[in-house]
Amino acid sequence: MSLSKTLLKLLPATAIVILIVTGAIFSSADAVQRWVRLISDSDTAIYIDAASIQGRTRSRFYWQQVVFNRPQSLQLYSFGPASRVPVYGFMIYSSVDCRTKITRFRRVIALDRNNRIIVEINQDNYGRLENLNRTRSSARHAANYACARQGRR
Repeated sequence: MSLSKTLLKLLPATAIVILIVTGAIFSSADAVQRWVRLISDSDTAIYIDAASIQGRTRSRFYWQQVVFNRPQSLQLYSFGPASRVPVYGFMIYSSVDCRTKITRFRRVIALDRNNRIIVEINQDNYGRLENLNRTRSSARHAANYACARQGRR
């Protein structure tokens, strides 16, 4: 078999490998996180993943993280079943209506001291609604940050 015939047989397989590698590179680039510290005090720090902000109209979707300096109980936050494992933080996927300042927790992940998942609750469109105009919730800081920026589509 000639070299040119061998190359022609290998070309489709090589093209597939190149496409797979290229796809993996671009999908991992989309997964880059850029955490911005919004507030911190002696008890809590609030972060938002600026790279996760989506939405260009009045709604925004984003990931926020709450980190506690002291362990908390899941019962205090009314998320899921009671657990004896102390909670040291939450990862929360939220949405906010930037005009009305109504936010919804769509996905809540409680984390232990080593950032291992204790419980994960997917609430999607049924998550708790909160009016940020009527509360001093830490969620207000993340919502204000997200609304001040144009997210991805």
